[in-house]
Amino acid sequence: MFVSLVALAVASAAVAQDQGVQSIVGNVLLQDTTPGTAQVGHANIKGTFRAGQVFVQQASGLTTPVVGNNISLGAGAAIGGSFSSGQQSGTGVRGTATATAGVTAGVYGETRSGSGAGVYGKSTGSGASFRDDHPAGVFGEAIDSEANGVFGRNTSSGATGVSGIGDGVGVRGFGTSGTGVQGSGKFTGVGGFCTTGSVANSTAVVGEAFSAGAIGGGFDTSQPGGTGLRGTFSGAQSVGTGIKGRNLGLSGFAVFAEGALGASGTKSFVIDHPFDPEHKTLSHFCTEGEEPLNVYRGSIVTDTNGNAEVRLPDYFEEINTAPTVQLTVADNSSDWVMVKVTREVSRGSFELRTSKPRTKVYWRVEARRNDRWVRKHGAQVETIKPRAQWGTYIEPDLYNQPRSKYVDYKLDQAEEAAIKASGLKR
Repeated sequence: MFVSLVALAVASAAVAQDQGVQSIVGNVLLQDTTPGTAQVGHANIKGTFRAGQVFVQQASGLTTPVVGNNISLGAGAAIGGSFSSGQQSGTGVRGTATATAGVTAGVYGETRSGSGAGVYGKSTGSGASFRDDHPAGVFGEAIDSEANGVFGRNTSSGATGVSGIGDGVGVRGFGTSGTGVQGSGKFTGVGGFCTTGSVANSTAVVGEAFSAGAIGGGFDTSQPGGTGLRGTFSGAQSVGTGIKGRNLGLSGFAVFAEGALGASGTKSFVIDHPFDPEHKTLSHFCTEGEEPLNVYRGSIVTDTNGNAEVRLPDYFEEINTAPTVQLTVADNSSDWVMVKVTREVSRGSFELRTSKPRTKVYWRVEARRNDRWVRKHGAQVETIKPRAQWGTYIEPDLYNQPRSKYVDYKLDQAEEAAIKASGLKR
């Protein structure tokens, strides 16, 4: 039986006269300040219901004590339940799972639509960028050292644990002392797809760190032949970059390899062409060799006896071994001037002599690297590929092999599956 507004008013008056009296009108129990024993019943109220606190006790055998089922607004706009807070630092909806064991959820959202969202967050506030005091559509925070602020998991082939799509930034992670974004998945741990292909410098994934020594993004693998971070430029018919590092400071590096650095192609510096900087670039290429070499060079003028001692840096012998010396005489006279090494490199210097005194000599010393890193790791010229890469090629087309023989072909397939699952195209 439904309760009329008049009956509620009468019951409320009875309670106001005697706070110790519990009045039951229809299926609504009106009690004093302290809630008493929960009663099973129904209430259908037309108008605004106001209460300081609402206590809902789950009935035996029920899995959901409160259910919102709003069908009055029509298809496409109905909301099962709506909650809001107008206070500063307030929370519209808060769910807390107090059990200390088991698989629990503070807030659980589910959608059965192929294009829906289990939980949807929208931020309409303004802010330059997200911090603790800036707006966020969805915000996750972890207090325990092993907890996850936001966790995404995929349980089917080609699915994505966490996917971000945006005209600006798809997913942005900030690590003030730890990790901004961390992803783990059989196919794609973190997938970022930028849909603004016609806009220059758009970014699919951005990671920023705001404390000294912090890292904007961290990638790691412990598998044989694995790759911690992989960048691919797939536009074969145009110019692009797989991975680009930029350093705006006065020191440091745009890209730093803590260990060996390899390339299957040429290594070069590239600058704007000095004669046509708006339309061309100028490249100079590194010299290759089967051993790691350090080079030192300079010039010196011999004394009145034709002798000279060339001093090398004080750290020379600490980081070098097996040095060789090359000499070239600079003399514009009609004489033929000879030069020779009279003492090879030792104690950080070498000596030379010319057949003519007061002669300028250009010198060049090459030596094999022998610093502590090389002593520990060596510099192997020929190595065996990891077993997982046997039968594959770094550049299969150079050996008339199909693309399926590419060393990272399976990784390419996984990336294509992730892109396909996202509904986007390259």
